[in-house]
Amino acid sequence: MALTNSSDYFTVQAIDTGDEQIVVVKGEIDLAAAEPLWRVITSVLARGPKRLVIDMVDTTFLDSSGLEVLLRAHAALGRLPEATVLRTPSPPVRRVLELAGVVDFFAYDGDGDGDGTYDGDGGGDRRDGSGGT
Repeated sequence: MALTNSSDYFTVQAIDTGDEQIVVVKGEIDLAAAEPLWRVITSVLARGPKRLVIDMVDTTFLDSSGLEVLLRAHAALGRLPEATVLRTPSPPVRRVLELAGVVDFFAYDGDGDGDGTYDGDGGGDRRDGSGGT
């Protein structure tokens, strides 16, 4: 089943692969997009997944209202980093996560090394405190 919500600058689609619940977000996540994104995530969470993957490779902008949606999803899944996976977050999204200090709240898929952690701009693994500069 796929659930889709879109506008001229934002598209969100939920995909149930059987193994994973995936939310694909394209475009800008701002105040206008935050509520439609949360509605889609809520519908996915109602299915009771243990893990939610949010595909952000084509997300071009993330503001504080979009960040709040990601944090609400994280909280809804028990605040376990491995429960909310950000797949290939774009550079603008990664920058917001870094500035907000929430990089460690999520697991990562598609940052290039496949270890499930976020390595920033190629430096050390931030989960172990070695930095990423």
